[in-house]
Amino acid sequence: EDEWQVVEKRRPRKDVKETKDVRDNRGGSGGAQEVVKQSRNRENTHQGGQVSGSASHRADKGGSEKGKAERQGSRRDNRDKDRAIDSAAETRRPRPTEPPKDLDSLTAAVQWATPGTGEIADVIRNSVFKPGAPAYTTLIKSCGRAGHWEKALELFESMEAQGVKPNTITYSALINACGKSRQWEKALEVFDQMNDSGISANIYTYSALISACAKGRQWDKALEIFESMQSSGVKADAITYSAMISACEKGKQWQKALEVFAQMQTEGVEANTITFNSLLSACERSGQWQKAFELYDKMKEGEILAD
Repeated sequence: EDEWQVVEKRRPRKDVKETKDVRDNRGGSGGAQEVVKQSRNRENTHQGGQVSGSASHRADKGGSEKGKAERQGSRRDNRDKDRAIDSAAETRRPRPTEPPKDLDSLTAAVQWATPGTGEIADVIRNSVFKPGAPAYTTLIKSCGRAGHWEKALELFESMEAQGVKPNTITYSALINACGKSRQWEKALEVFDQMNDSGISANIYTYSALISACAKGRQWDKALEIFESMQSSGVKADAITYSAMISACEKGKQWQKALEVFAQMQTEGVEANTITFNSLLSACERSGQWQKAFELYDKMKEGEILAD
């Protein structure tokens, strides 16, 4: 028997895909060696594909876990988006070269000032435009949106130094500015100062304070404020309830979150997408998938759109 016949007996017929013309053209031992080489290449390719498939499966699994972690952190990545945009927009303002003459030029001067250096007080003192309580509140809100909580505090101090009395809206704006930068302790200090000054808090004040505690993961502090608000006769709205539920969610208190939601329904306050997102997240954190589906069904029954 020649070498070609020996190879054909050793290899299954299906592995030899050579046509008769090719075999005739090859001839001799060189053709047999070429067939053996091609057969081995096909076996190696098949084994490599299996290894590649297994590696791909592991990569997909790892990617899924990584994707879950990324989704969990996406909220934290997105909640400062507006603040970053505002900050970038404000830094594009031209640097003032003259004392401010109106609210716009004063706003630009404040944004260029460096906190902790006394520049804020100098800008206010040298300004031709003398702001009142509404203008100060606008400046504090602007700093809050940009994440400049220190500037907001210095503006408040300059306001008092200039003899301008802050009102409820001013205090609420300052508390909100501190809360946006996760300075929950400073927000509580401002709230205490507000109470000591005899200025009454409203629903916006309480909502900003509860939201500040939620961002600081202080669900127990948020609950104290929420209960104090109710004792003072201030009725919670959808924003306040959502902030309280968000605080419970961040504190992994899913049962308390459901209790607050039940109270919200009893009071006839309509829940929104933000409310349900916090509730679903609270259940997800605690592995309460059945509760999560029940809430999702309620969300659909209420015709509340999912985001």
